[in-house]
Amino acid sequence: MNTSIDRHRRLSPVLIVAVATTTMGAFAGTFGGGPVLVAVFGLAWGLALGAIATRLSRPARRRPALAKGALLAASLVAGILFGFGLLDLSLHSRLLAASPQDIGILIQPPLGDVFMVGLIALNSSLEWLLLPVLVLLNWQIPNRRPLVVIAAALYYAMRVWSYLYFVPRIFDWGELPAGQPFSAAQLDQIRTWVGLSWVRGAADGLLFVLLLVAMLVPAPTVVRRRQAVQPAASSAPSLPH
Repeated sequence: MNTSIDRHRRLSPVLIVAVATTTMGAFAGTFGGGPVLVAVFGLAWGLALGAIATRLSRPARRRPALAKGALLAASLVAGILFGFGLLDLSLHSRLLAASPQDIGILIQPPLGDVFMVGLIALNSSLEWLLLPVLVLLNWQIPNRRPLVVIAAALYYAMRVWSYLYFVPRIFDWGELPAGQPFSAAQLDQIRTWVGLSWVRGAADGLLFVLLLVAMLVPAPTVVRRRQAVQPAASSAPSLPH
């Protein structure tokens, strides 16, 4: 019974991560490679991460350090993403208010590619590596697990929204001929896109805060148990009667 419960505890985070990476692969595949192919890759990737994390954390003494390292890395990238996103959205909002027709400068190449590549790099590292590893390595810390799971669920929900709404539109606008004036309808769409992006930016900020709070939750110290060696009782020779 105890063995079955222990196995379930070990497999639960691996299955959760595999479902997340498979789902993200299916959405990402709609923009290249095909949803099924990239979803299969996501499944294999999630299971591989689970196997590696299980192997690395097998010695109990390593677990607190690995969990803390994963949390530090995810927090750092989440903070950079939040700051980078604030800069990007501030520029978009300012340009839309002052000179709407010049918004193409931030959407189309070459400057648009700079912001696009930066956001893709930060989001991809969180989506495919840092958050899955974070969940895998912090799952066994009961007081930290809810914060980590909520942070990951929030982020992946925003990523699904991005794949369904934000990414297709920014790609469409980026492919328009450079210098072509935007129509009134297109400018309204861009304003809506930027306005909703502030909601997504707030979610990135909340992700960063949740990870910072999780860092304040200490991992339990692993105590090595030493079995006391009982000295063998020497049997006294029996005296003859």
